[in-house]
Amino acid sequence: MRNRIILILLSVVFTLGLVFASLELPMLVDNHIQDSMNFLSFDQQSNELNINKTMLYFEYFHLKEIGYICLSLIILLIFLGFYFGKKSLSLLGAFAVFIPVFGHFALSMFFLAGLGFLRVIWIPFTEISPFFMHYGDVVYLPNKTLLSIGEFFGLSLNKEIAVFFILIGIILFMMGVYVWFSTKFFKNNVAKSFIYKISRHPQYLGWILWSYGVFLLPNKETMKNSWGYPDSFPWLLSVMIIVAISLLEEINMRKKYGAEYEEFRRNTAFMFPLPKWFKRFVKHPMVLFFSTNEFSKKRHVLVFTSYYTVVLVFISFVIFSFTDPRVQNPFLHSTKQKAIVKYIDQLNNGALRRQKDIAAMELEQYANLSIPYLMKTLKSKDDNTKSLAIRTLRNIKDASVCNELINSCIRDSSEMVLEEALRAIGVLNCKNSKDFILRNIQHSSQRIRDAAAYAIGKTGAKEGVPFLLRQFEGLGKFSKIIYIESFGNVKSTEAIGLLHGQLLSSDTDIVVASIVALCKIGSKRSIPHLEKLLAMNHWEVVVYAKQVINKIKVKE
Repeated sequence: MRNRIILILLSVVFTLGLVFASLELPMLVDNHIQDSMNFLSFDQQSNELNINKTMLYFEYFHLKEIGYICLSLIILLIFLGFYFGKKSLSLLGAFAVFIPVFGHFALSMFFLAGLGFLRVIWIPFTEISPFFMHYGDVVYLPNKTLLSIGEFFGLSLNKEIAVFFILIGIILFMMGVYVWFSTKFFKNNVAKSFIYKISRHPQYLGWILWSYGVFLLPNKETMKNSWGYPDSFPWLLSVMIIVAISLLEEINMRKKYGAEYEEFRRNTAFMFPLPKWFKRFVKHPMVLFFSTNEFSKKRHVLVFTSYYTVVLVFISFVIFSFTDPRVQNPFLHSTKQKAIVKYIDQLNNGALRRQKDIAAMELEQYANLSIPYLMKTLKSKDDNTKSLAIRTLRNIKDASVCNELINSCIRDSSEMVLEEALRAIGVLNCKNSKDFILRNIQHSSQRIRDAAAYAIGKTGAKEGVPFLLRQFEGLGKFSKIIYIESFGNVKSTEAIGLLHGQLLSSDTDIVVASIVALCKIGSKRSIPHLEKLLAMNHWEVVVYAKQVINKIKVKE
Protein backbone atom coordinates (compact mmCIF):
# COMPACT_ATOMS: atom_id res chain seq x y z
CA MET A 1 0.00 0.00 0.00
CA ARG A 2 2.82 2.36 0.91
CA ASN A 3 4.47 1.79 -2.47
CA ARG A 4 1.23 2.58 -4.29
CA ILE A 5 0.86 5.85 -2.35
CA ILE A 6 4.40 6.81 -3.32
CA LEU A 7 3.66 6.02 -6.97
CA ILE A 8 0.45 8.08 -6.84
CA LEU A 9 2.33 11.01 -5.30
CA LEU A 10 5.01 10.77 -7.98
CA SER A 11 2.32 10.82 -10.67
CA VAL A 12 0.59 13.82 -9.07
CA VAL A 13 3.86 15.77 -8.76
CA PHE A 14 4.70 14.97 -12.36
CA THR A 15 1.23 16.08 -13.46
CA LEU A 16 1.26 19.32 -11.47
CA GLY A 17 4.57 20.13 -13.08
CA LEU A 18 2.99 19.61 -16.48
CA VAL A 19 0.04 21.89 -15.56
CA PHE A 20 2.48 24.61 -14.51
CA ALA A 21 4.49 24.09 -17.69
CA SER A 22 1.31 24.46 -19.75
CA LEU A 23 -0.30 27.53 -18.22
CA GLU A 24 2.23 29.62 -16.30
CA LEU A 25 5.76 28.71 -17.34
CA PRO A 26 5.48 30.00 -20.95
CA MET A 27 4.62 33.50 -19.70
CA LEU A 28 7.42 33.50 -17.13
CA VAL A 29 10.01 32.23 -19.60
CA ASP A 30 8.90 34.73 -22.25
CA ASN A 31 9.16 37.64 -19.81
CA HIS A 32 12.61 36.52 -18.68
CA ILE A 33 13.91 36.09 -22.23
CA GLN A 34 12.60 39.46 -23.36
CA ASP A 35 14.02 41.19 -20.28
CA SER A 36 17.47 39.67 -20.74
CA MET A 37 17.88 39.65 -24.54
CA ASN A 38 17.48 42.09 -27.41
CA PHE A 39 14.73 41.59 -29.97
CA LEU A 40 13.13 43.76 -32.61
CA SER A 41 10.06 45.56 -31.28
CA PHE A 42 8.02 46.25 -34.40
CA ASP A 43 5.62 44.39 -36.67
CA GLN A 44 7.93 43.19 -39.42
CA GLN A 45 5.22 43.24 -42.10
CA SER A 46 3.76 46.72 -41.46
CA ASN A 47 5.77 48.63 -44.09
CA GLU A 48 8.66 48.32 -46.53
CA LEU A 49 11.25 49.77 -44.15
CA ASN A 50 10.36 47.26 -41.44
CA ILE A 51 10.54 44.43 -43.97
CA ASN A 52 14.05 45.56 -44.98
CA LYS A 53 15.14 45.91 -41.36
CA THR A 54 13.84 42.42 -40.64
CA MET A 55 15.78 41.02 -43.60
CA LEU A 56 19.01 42.57 -42.29
CA TYR A 57 18.25 41.15 -38.82
CA PHE A 58 17.62 37.69 -40.32
CA GLU A 59 20.83 37.85 -42.34
CA TYR A 60 22.98 39.08 -39.46
CA PHE A 61 21.86 36.33 -37.09
CA HIS A 62 21.53 33.71 -39.88
CA LEU A 63 17.99 32.93 -38.71
CA LYS A 64 16.89 31.31 -41.95
CA GLU A 65 19.90 29.00 -41.87
CA ILE A 66 19.23 28.20 -38.20
CA GLY A 67 15.64 27.32 -39.11
CA TYR A 68 16.71 24.92 -41.85
CA ILE A 69 19.37 23.33 -39.64
CA CYS A 70 16.92 22.87 -36.74
CA LEU A 71 14.24 21.36 -38.96
CA SER A 72 16.80 19.07 -40.61
CA LEU A 73 17.98 17.87 -37.19
CA ILE A 74 14.38 17.24 -36.12
CA ILE A 75 13.71 15.21 -39.27
CA LEU A 76 16.96 13.31 -38.65
CA LEU A 77 15.91 12.58 -35.05
CA ILE A 78 12.57 11.23 -36.19
CA PHE A 79 14.17 9.14 -38.95
CA LEU A 80 16.84 7.68 -36.66
CA GLY A 81 14.21 6.89 -34.05
CA PHE A 82 12.11 4.96 -36.56
CA TYR A 83 15.05 3.29 -38.29
CA PHE A 84 16.80 2.07 -35.13
CA GLY A 85 13.63 1.55 -33.09
CA LYS A 86 14.60 4.26 -30.57
CA LYS A 87 11.21 5.76 -29.76
CA SER A 88 12.75 8.37 -27.43
CA LEU A 89 14.44 10.01 -30.44
CA SER A 90 11.21 10.12 -32.44
CA LEU A 91 9.28 11.44 -29.43
CA LEU A 92 11.85 14.17 -29.02
CA GLY A 93 11.42 15.04 -32.70
CA ALA A 94 7.62 15.13 -32.39
CA PHE A 95 7.85 17.43 -29.37
CA ALA A 96 10.35 19.66 -31.17
CA VAL A 97 7.93 20.09 -34.09
CA PHE A 98 5.19 21.09 -31.65
CA ILE A 99 7.12 23.23 -29.17
CA PRO A 100 7.15 26.45 -31.28
CA VAL A 101 3.40 26.66 -30.53
CA PHE A 102 4.51 28.19 -27.23
CA GLY A 103 5.74 31.15 -29.28
CA HIS A 104 2.13 32.33 -29.31
CA PHE A 105 2.54 33.33 -25.68
CA ALA A 106 5.20 35.87 -26.63
CA LEU A 107 3.83 39.32 -25.83
CA SER A 108 5.66 41.22 -28.57
CA MET A 109 5.02 42.79 -31.95
CA PHE A 110 7.95 40.91 -33.49
CA PHE A 111 7.07 37.27 -34.21
CA LEU A 112 10.47 35.90 -33.13
CA ALA A 113 10.76 37.84 -29.87
CA GLY A 114 10.96 35.98 -26.57
CA LEU A 115 9.45 32.51 -26.82
CA GLY A 116 8.52 33.42 -30.37
CA PHE A 117 12.13 32.59 -31.28
CA LEU A 118 11.09 28.92 -31.23
CA ARG A 119 9.20 29.59 -34.46
CA VAL A 120 12.47 29.77 -36.33
CA ILE A 121 12.00 25.99 -36.77
CA TRP A 122 8.98 26.64 -39.00
CA ILE A 123 10.63 29.09 -41.40
CA PRO A 124 11.30 26.35 -44.02
CA PHE A 125 7.58 25.47 -44.06
CA THR A 126 6.57 29.05 -44.76
CA GLU A 127 8.93 29.30 -47.72
CA ILE A 128 7.11 26.47 -49.49
CA SER A 129 3.88 28.47 -49.61
CA PRO A 130 2.42 31.42 -47.67
CA PHE A 131 -0.57 29.16 -46.94
CA PHE A 132 1.41 26.03 -46.02
CA MET A 133 0.99 26.43 -42.27
CA HIS A 134 -2.79 26.30 -42.78
CA TYR A 135 -2.61 22.81 -44.27
CA GLY A 136 -3.53 21.27 -40.95
CA ASP A 137 -6.70 23.31 -40.43
CA VAL A 138 -8.79 20.13 -40.31
CA VAL A 139 -7.71 19.89 -36.66
CA TYR A 140 -9.85 22.92 -35.81
CA LEU A 141 -13.06 20.97 -36.51
CA PRO A 142 -13.51 19.52 -32.96
CA ASN A 143 -12.96 22.96 -31.47
CA LYS A 144 -15.35 24.64 -33.92
CA THR A 145 -18.00 22.02 -33.19
CA LEU A 146 -17.77 22.65 -29.45
CA LEU A 147 -17.76 26.42 -30.00
CA SER A 148 -20.91 26.13 -32.11
CA ILE A 149 -22.65 24.17 -29.35
CA GLY A 150 -21.64 26.86 -26.86
CA GLU A 151 -22.87 29.64 -29.15
CA PHE A 152 -26.22 27.85 -29.48
CA PHE A 153 -26.63 28.32 -25.72
CA GLY A 154 -25.25 31.87 -25.84
CA LEU A 155 -21.85 30.94 -24.42
CA SER A 156 -18.35 31.91 -25.56
CA LEU A 157 -16.12 28.97 -24.65
CA ASN A 158 -12.81 29.74 -26.40
CA LYS A 159 -10.56 29.55 -23.35
CA GLU A 160 -12.73 27.03 -21.49
CA ILE A 161 -12.47 24.48 -24.32
CA ALA A 162 -8.69 24.85 -24.44
CA VAL A 163 -8.36 24.42 -20.67
CA PHE A 164 -10.72 21.42 -20.81
CA PHE A 165 -8.48 19.62 -23.30
CA ILE A 166 -5.39 20.51 -21.28
CA LEU A 167 -6.87 19.16 -18.04
CA ILE A 168 -8.30 15.98 -19.60
CA GLY A 169 -4.97 15.36 -21.30
CA ILE A 170 -3.07 15.84 -18.07
CA ILE A 171 -5.42 13.57 -16.10
CA LEU A 172 -5.05 10.80 -18.70
CA PHE A 173 -1.31 11.31 -18.73
CA MET A 174 -1.19 11.10 -14.92
CA MET A 175 -3.21 7.87 -14.92
CA GLY A 176 -0.96 6.41 -17.58
CA VAL A 177 2.19 7.42 -15.70
CA TYR A 178 0.86 5.87 -12.49
CA VAL A 179 0.10 2.52 -14.15
CA TRP A 180 3.42 2.60 -16.01
CA PHE A 181 5.30 3.26 -12.74
CA SER A 182 3.33 0.46 -11.05
CA THR A 183 4.05 -1.99 -13.86
CA LYS A 184 7.77 -1.27 -13.72
CA PHE A 185 7.86 -1.30 -9.92
CA PHE A 186 6.08 -4.66 -9.59
CA LYS A 187 8.05 -6.06 -12.56
CA ASN A 188 5.07 -6.95 -14.73
CA ASN A 189 5.51 -7.33 -18.48
CA VAL A 190 2.48 -5.49 -19.84
CA ALA A 191 0.54 -2.61 -18.29
CA LYS A 192 -3.10 -3.77 -18.26
CA SER A 193 -4.79 -2.26 -15.23
CA PHE A 194 -6.84 0.88 -14.59
CA ILE A 195 -6.72 3.31 -17.55
CA TYR A 196 -4.93 0.70 -19.68
CA LYS A 197 -8.20 -1.26 -19.78
CA ILE A 198 -9.62 1.55 -21.93
CA SER A 199 -6.60 2.69 -23.94
CA ARG A 200 -3.39 0.93 -24.96
CA HIS A 201 -1.62 4.31 -25.08
CA PRO A 202 -3.12 6.62 -22.42
CA GLN A 203 0.09 8.64 -22.09
CA TYR A 204 0.22 9.37 -25.81
CA LEU A 205 -3.51 10.13 -25.85
CA GLY A 206 -3.01 12.43 -22.87
CA TRP A 207 -0.14 14.18 -24.63
CA ILE A 208 -2.24 14.65 -27.79
CA LEU A 209 -5.18 16.15 -25.85
CA TRP A 210 -2.88 18.31 -23.70
CA SER A 211 -1.02 19.64 -26.73
CA TYR A 212 -4.34 20.30 -28.51
CA GLY A 213 -5.42 22.45 -25.58
CA VAL A 214 -2.12 24.35 -25.60
CA PHE A 215 -2.52 24.77 -29.36
CA LEU A 216 -6.01 26.29 -28.85
CA LEU A 217 -5.18 28.35 -25.77
CA PRO A 218 -3.66 31.53 -27.28
CA ASN A 219 -6.20 34.33 -27.54
CA LYS A 220 -6.30 38.12 -27.50
CA GLU A 221 -5.35 38.18 -23.83
CA THR A 222 -2.37 35.82 -24.14
CA MET A 223 -0.85 36.56 -27.51
CA LYS A 224 0.39 39.49 -29.53
CA ASN A 225 -1.71 41.27 -32.13
CA SER A 226 0.56 41.12 -35.14
CA TRP A 227 1.71 38.94 -37.99
CA GLY A 228 2.82 35.40 -37.23
CA TYR A 229 2.50 31.74 -38.18
CA PRO A 230 -0.61 29.59 -37.69
CA ASP A 231 0.08 26.32 -35.89
CA SER A 232 -2.28 23.73 -37.36
CA PHE A 233 0.16 21.98 -39.73
CA PRO A 234 2.96 21.47 -37.16
CA TRP A 235 0.46 20.18 -34.60
CA LEU A 236 -1.00 17.73 -37.11
CA LEU A 237 2.51 16.59 -38.02
CA SER A 238 3.49 16.04 -34.40
CA VAL A 239 0.34 13.97 -33.75
CA MET A 240 0.95 11.76 -36.78
CA ILE A 241 4.49 11.14 -35.54
CA ILE A 242 3.08 10.13 -32.14
CA VAL A 243 0.63 7.73 -33.83
CA ALA A 244 3.51 6.19 -35.81
CA ILE A 245 5.56 5.79 -32.62
CA SER A 246 2.60 4.07 -30.93
CA LEU A 247 2.21 1.60 -33.79
CA LEU A 248 5.94 0.83 -33.89
CA GLU A 249 5.91 0.32 -30.15
CA GLU A 250 3.13 -2.25 -30.54
CA ILE A 251 5.11 -4.18 -33.14
CA ASN A 252 8.01 -4.41 -30.68
CA MET A 253 5.73 -5.37 -27.79
CA ARG A 254 4.17 -8.19 -29.82
CA LYS A 255 7.62 -9.53 -30.64
CA LYS A 256 8.76 -9.24 -27.03
CA TYR A 257 5.71 -10.51 -25.11
CA GLY A 258 3.86 -12.50 -27.75
CA ALA A 259 0.49 -13.95 -26.69
CA GLU A 260 0.27 -11.85 -23.52
CA TYR A 261 0.41 -8.58 -25.42
CA GLU A 262 -1.73 -9.97 -28.27
CA GLU A 263 -4.54 -10.73 -25.82
CA PHE A 264 -4.23 -7.25 -24.29
CA ARG A 265 -4.31 -5.68 -27.78
CA ARG A 266 -7.48 -7.59 -28.74
CA ASN A 267 -9.36 -6.49 -25.63
CA THR A 268 -8.26 -2.83 -25.42
CA ALA A 269 -8.73 0.10 -27.80
CA PHE A 270 -5.72 1.68 -29.55
CA MET A 271 -6.25 5.23 -28.24
CA PHE A 272 -9.92 5.25 -27.22
CA PRO A 273 -12.92 2.97 -27.88
CA LEU A 274 -14.42 3.11 -31.37
CA PRO A 275 -17.20 1.14 -33.14
CA LYS A 276 -15.90 -1.97 -34.93
CA TRP A 277 -17.06 -0.74 -38.34
CA PHE A 278 -15.13 2.49 -37.85
CA LYS A 279 -11.98 0.64 -36.81
CA ARG A 280 -12.23 -1.46 -39.97
CA PHE A 281 -12.66 1.68 -42.03
CA VAL A 282 -9.64 3.37 -40.43
CA LYS A 283 -7.49 0.37 -41.39
CA HIS A 284 -8.52 0.42 -45.06
CA PRO A 285 -5.07 1.73 -46.20
CA MET A 286 -3.54 -1.48 -44.81
CA VAL A 287 -5.92 -3.62 -46.86
CA LEU A 288 -5.45 -1.38 -49.88
CA PHE A 289 -1.64 -1.46 -49.87
CA PHE A 290 -0.73 -4.67 -48.04
CA SER A 291 -3.87 -6.90 -48.05
CA THR A 292 -3.74 -7.21 -44.26
CA ASN A 293 -5.17 -5.54 -41.16
CA GLU A 294 -2.09 -6.16 -39.03
CA PHE A 295 0.92 -3.90 -38.50
CA SER A 296 3.91 -6.20 -38.49
CA LYS A 297 6.60 -4.18 -40.29
CA LYS A 298 7.96 -0.65 -40.11
CA ARG A 299 6.93 0.03 -43.70
CA HIS A 300 3.33 -0.75 -42.76
CA VAL A 301 3.44 2.03 -40.17
CA LEU A 302 5.23 4.44 -42.51
CA VAL A 303 2.74 3.97 -45.35
CA PHE A 304 -0.29 4.06 -43.03
CA THR A 305 0.67 7.28 -41.24
CA SER A 306 1.91 8.92 -44.46
CA TYR A 307 -1.39 8.07 -46.14
CA TYR A 308 -3.44 9.71 -43.41
CA THR A 309 -1.11 12.70 -43.21
CA VAL A 310 -1.62 13.34 -46.94
CA VAL A 311 -5.39 12.84 -46.64
CA LEU A 312 -5.67 15.23 -43.69
CA VAL A 313 -3.47 17.83 -45.39
CA PHE A 314 -5.67 17.60 -48.50
CA ILE A 315 -8.85 17.98 -46.43
CA SER A 316 -7.24 20.97 -44.71
CA PHE A 317 -6.46 22.51 -48.09
CA VAL A 318 -10.08 22.03 -49.17
CA ILE A 319 -11.36 23.58 -45.93
CA PHE A 320 -8.97 26.50 -46.31
CA SER A 321 -10.03 27.03 -49.93
CA PHE A 322 -13.66 27.30 -48.79
CA THR A 323 -12.93 29.68 -45.92
CA ASP A 324 -10.27 32.00 -47.35
CA PRO A 325 -11.27 34.05 -50.44
CA ARG A 326 -7.60 34.37 -51.48
CA VAL A 327 -7.52 30.70 -52.52
CA GLN A 328 -9.02 29.90 -55.92
CA ASN A 329 -11.91 27.46 -55.57
CA PRO A 330 -14.02 26.90 -58.72
CA PHE A 331 -16.94 25.59 -56.65
CA LEU A 332 -17.27 28.97 -54.94
CA HIS A 333 -17.07 31.16 -58.05
CA SER A 334 -20.76 32.14 -58.12
CA THR A 335 -20.84 32.59 -54.34
CA LYS A 336 -17.82 34.87 -54.51
CA GLN A 337 -19.38 36.88 -57.34
CA LYS A 338 -22.47 37.52 -55.22
CA ALA A 339 -20.31 38.58 -52.28
CA ILE A 340 -18.30 40.93 -54.51
CA VAL A 341 -21.47 42.58 -55.85
CA LYS A 342 -22.68 43.04 -52.28
CA TYR A 343 -19.43 44.70 -51.15
CA ILE A 344 -19.20 46.86 -54.28
CA ASP A 345 -22.67 48.17 -53.51
CA GLN A 346 -21.57 48.91 -49.94
CA LEU A 347 -18.43 50.65 -51.24
CA ASN A 348 -20.47 52.83 -53.58
CA ASN A 349 -23.46 53.54 -51.37
CA GLY A 350 -22.33 53.15 -47.76
CA ALA A 351 -23.43 56.10 -45.63
CA LEU A 352 -20.22 56.18 -43.57
CA ARG A 353 -16.57 55.97 -44.61
CA ARG A 354 -16.14 53.14 -42.11
CA GLN A 355 -18.75 51.08 -43.97
CA LYS A 356 -16.97 51.74 -47.26
CA ASP A 357 -13.62 50.90 -45.66
CA ILE A 358 -14.89 47.51 -44.44
CA ALA A 359 -16.30 46.75 -47.90
CA ALA A 360 -12.96 47.65 -49.52
CA MET A 361 -11.04 45.35 -47.16
CA GLU A 362 -13.44 42.50 -47.93
CA LEU A 363 -13.07 43.05 -51.68
CA GLU A 364 -9.30 42.84 -51.31
CA GLN A 365 -9.68 39.23 -50.15
CA TYR A 366 -11.29 38.28 -53.47
CA ALA A 367 -8.20 39.46 -55.37
CA ASN A 368 -8.45 39.35 -59.18
CA LEU A 369 -12.13 38.41 -59.18
CA SER A 370 -13.02 41.84 -57.83
CA ILE A 371 -10.85 43.86 -60.26
CA PRO A 372 -13.47 44.39 -63.03
CA TYR A 373 -15.93 45.74 -60.47
CA LEU A 374 -13.33 47.97 -58.85
CA MET A 375 -12.30 49.42 -62.22
CA LYS A 376 -15.87 50.66 -62.72
CA THR A 377 -15.73 52.23 -59.27
CA LEU A 378 -12.81 54.42 -60.41
CA LYS A 379 -15.40 56.55 -62.20
CA SER A 380 -17.11 57.39 -58.90
CA LYS A 381 -17.53 61.07 -58.02
CA ASP A 382 -17.23 60.25 -54.32
CA ASP A 383 -13.65 60.77 -53.11
CA ASN A 384 -13.94 58.19 -50.32
CA THR A 385 -15.24 55.52 -52.69
CA LYS A 386 -12.64 56.22 -55.37
CA SER A 387 -9.67 56.40 -52.99
CA LEU A 388 -10.68 53.16 -51.26
CA ALA A 389 -11.12 51.43 -54.63
CA ILE A 390 -7.60 52.54 -55.62
CA ARG A 391 -6.20 51.30 -52.31
CA THR A 392 -7.85 47.92 -52.86
CA LEU A 393 -6.43 47.65 -56.39
CA ARG A 394 -3.01 48.53 -54.96
CA ASN A 395 -3.22 45.75 -52.38
CA ILE A 396 -4.39 43.19 -54.96
CA LYS A 397 -1.16 43.98 -56.87
CA ASP A 398 -2.21 43.40 -60.48
CA ALA A 399 -0.27 45.78 -62.75
CA SER A 400 -2.80 45.39 -65.57
CA VAL A 401 -4.88 48.14 -63.94
CA CYS A 402 -2.13 50.78 -64.22
CA ASN A 403 -3.12 52.65 -67.38
CA GLU A 404 -6.79 52.96 -66.48
CA LEU A 405 -5.90 53.92 -62.92
CA ILE A 406 -3.58 56.73 -64.08
CA ASN A 407 -6.08 58.01 -66.65
CA SER A 408 -8.84 58.13 -64.05
CA CYS A 409 -6.72 60.32 -61.75
CA ILE A 410 -4.89 62.67 -64.13
CA ARG A 411 -7.46 65.44 -63.73
CA ASP A 412 -8.53 64.60 -60.20
CA SER A 413 -7.87 67.37 -57.69
CA SER A 414 -8.72 65.40 -54.55
CA GLU A 415 -5.64 64.96 -52.36
CA MET A 416 -7.14 61.78 -50.94
CA VAL A 417 -7.45 60.27 -54.41
CA LEU A 418 -4.06 61.52 -55.64
CA GLU A 419 -2.25 60.13 -52.60
CA GLU A 420 -3.78 56.67 -53.04
CA ALA A 421 -3.13 56.75 -56.79
CA LEU A 422 0.55 57.61 -56.36
CA ARG A 423 1.04 54.90 -53.75
CA ALA A 424 -0.73 52.40 -56.00
CA ILE A 425 1.50 53.40 -58.93
CA GLY A 426 4.50 52.74 -56.71
CA VAL A 427 3.35 49.34 -55.45
CA LEU A 428 2.29 48.22 -58.94
CA ASN A 429 5.47 49.65 -60.51
CA CYS A 430 3.36 51.23 -63.25
CA LYS A 431 5.12 51.99 -66.51
CA ASN A 432 4.34 55.24 -68.34
CA SER A 433 3.63 56.92 -64.99
CA LYS A 434 6.70 59.19 -64.96
CA ASP A 435 4.93 62.38 -66.07
CA PHE A 436 2.14 61.90 -63.56
CA ILE A 437 4.66 61.32 -60.74
CA LEU A 438 6.93 64.24 -61.65
CA ARG A 439 4.00 66.61 -61.85
CA ASN A 440 2.88 65.63 -58.36
CA ILE A 441 6.34 65.78 -56.77
CA GLN A 442 5.92 69.53 -57.25
CA HIS A 443 2.43 69.59 -55.72
CA SER A 444 1.67 72.26 -53.12
CA SER A 445 0.71 69.61 -50.54
CA GLN A 446 3.48 67.75 -48.72
CA ARG A 447 1.11 64.81 -48.38
CA ILE A 448 1.04 64.45 -52.17
CA ARG A 449 4.79 65.08 -52.49
CA ASP A 450 5.42 62.26 -50.01
CA ALA A 451 3.28 59.88 -52.07
CA ALA A 452 5.05 61.00 -55.25
CA ALA A 453 8.44 60.45 -53.58
CA TYR A 454 7.33 56.94 -52.67
CA ALA A 455 6.29 56.33 -56.30
CA ILE A 456 9.65 57.63 -57.55
CA GLY A 457 11.46 55.05 -55.44
CA LYS A 458 9.22 52.13 -56.33
CA THR A 459 9.12 52.82 -60.09
CA GLY A 460 12.80 53.75 -60.34
CA ALA A 461 12.03 57.20 -61.79
CA LYS A 462 15.50 58.70 -61.25
CA GLU A 463 14.39 61.90 -62.98
CA GLY A 464 12.63 62.73 -59.72
CA VAL A 465 15.79 62.55 -57.58
CA PRO A 466 16.80 66.23 -58.11
CA PHE A 467 13.38 67.29 -56.82
CA LEU A 468 13.80 65.06 -53.76
CA LEU A 469 17.25 66.46 -53.02
CA ARG A 470 16.05 70.07 -53.27
CA GLN A 471 13.07 69.49 -51.02
CA PHE A 472 14.79 67.36 -48.38
CA GLU A 473 16.08 69.89 -45.83
CA GLY A 474 12.72 71.38 -44.94
CA LEU A 475 10.99 68.06 -44.36
CA GLY A 476 9.58 66.60 -41.16
CA LYS A 477 10.70 63.24 -39.79
CA PHE A 478 8.26 60.95 -41.59
CA SER A 479 8.63 62.75 -44.91
CA LYS A 480 12.41 62.44 -44.59
CA ILE A 481 12.12 58.70 -44.07
CA ILE A 482 9.98 58.36 -47.23
CA TYR A 483 12.51 60.37 -49.26
CA ILE A 484 15.43 58.38 -47.81
CA GLU A 485 13.72 55.12 -48.77
CA SER A 486 13.25 56.44 -52.30
CA PHE A 487 16.94 57.33 -52.59
CA GLY A 488 17.74 53.75 -51.68
CA ASN A 489 15.15 52.20 -53.99
CA VAL A 490 16.44 54.08 -57.06
CA LYS A 491 20.05 53.44 -55.92
CA SER A 492 20.80 57.15 -56.20
CA THR A 493 24.54 57.78 -55.98
CA GLU A 494 23.74 61.52 -55.99
CA ALA A 495 22.12 61.11 -52.57
CA ILE A 496 25.02 59.25 -50.92
CA GLY A 497 26.47 62.40 -49.33
CA LEU A 498 23.08 63.42 -47.96
CA LEU A 499 22.55 59.93 -46.54
CA HIS A 500 25.97 59.97 -44.87
CA GLY A 501 24.89 63.18 -43.17
CA GLN A 502 21.65 61.58 -41.97
CA LEU A 503 23.66 58.85 -40.22
CA LEU A 504 24.56 61.58 -37.71
CA SER A 505 20.92 62.38 -36.97
CA SER A 506 19.76 62.28 -33.36
CA ASP A 507 16.66 60.40 -34.53
CA THR A 508 17.32 56.65 -34.59
CA ASP A 509 14.54 55.99 -37.12
CA ILE A 510 16.17 58.33 -39.63
CA VAL A 511 19.57 56.73 -38.98
CA VAL A 512 18.17 53.23 -39.58
CA ALA A 513 16.33 54.32 -42.74
CA SER A 514 19.60 55.79 -44.04
CA ILE A 515 21.49 52.56 -43.27
CA VAL A 516 18.92 50.56 -45.25
CA ALA A 517 19.11 53.03 -48.17
CA LEU A 518 22.92 52.85 -48.23
CA CYS A 519 22.66 49.06 -48.22
CA LYS A 520 20.60 49.19 -51.41
CA ILE A 521 22.99 51.64 -53.07
CA GLY A 522 25.94 49.47 -52.04
CA SER A 523 28.78 51.99 -52.39
CA LYS A 524 32.07 51.25 -50.62
CA ARG A 525 32.29 55.00 -49.91
CA SER A 526 29.72 54.39 -47.18
CA ILE A 527 31.81 51.89 -45.21
CA PRO A 528 33.80 54.45 -43.11
CA HIS A 529 30.59 56.31 -42.24
CA LEU A 530 28.82 53.09 -41.27
CA GLU A 531 31.79 51.96 -39.17
CA LYS A 532 31.38 55.06 -36.99
CA LEU A 533 27.95 53.75 -35.99
CA LEU A 534 29.48 50.63 -34.44
CA ALA A 535 30.37 52.66 -31.36
CA MET A 536 26.74 53.68 -30.80
CA ASN A 537 24.95 52.49 -27.68
CA HIS A 538 22.03 51.13 -29.70
CA TRP A 539 22.18 47.42 -30.48
CA GLU A 540 19.73 47.59 -33.39
CA VAL A 541 21.70 50.30 -35.22
CA VAL A 542 24.93 48.37 -34.63
CA VAL A 543 23.43 45.14 -36.03
CA TYR A 544 22.15 46.86 -39.18
CA ALA A 545 25.40 48.75 -39.71
CA LYS A 546 27.53 45.61 -39.32
CA GLN A 547 25.37 43.64 -41.73
CA VAL A 548 25.34 46.40 -44.35
CA ILE A 549 29.14 46.74 -44.11
CA ASN A 550 29.46 42.97 -44.66
CA LYS A 551 27.09 43.06 -47.64
CA ILE A 552 28.93 45.96 -49.28
CA LYS A 553 32.31 44.25 -48.78
CA VAL A 554 31.02 41.01 -50.30
CA LYS A 555 29.54 42.94 -53.22
CA GLU A 556 32.80 44.77 -53.88
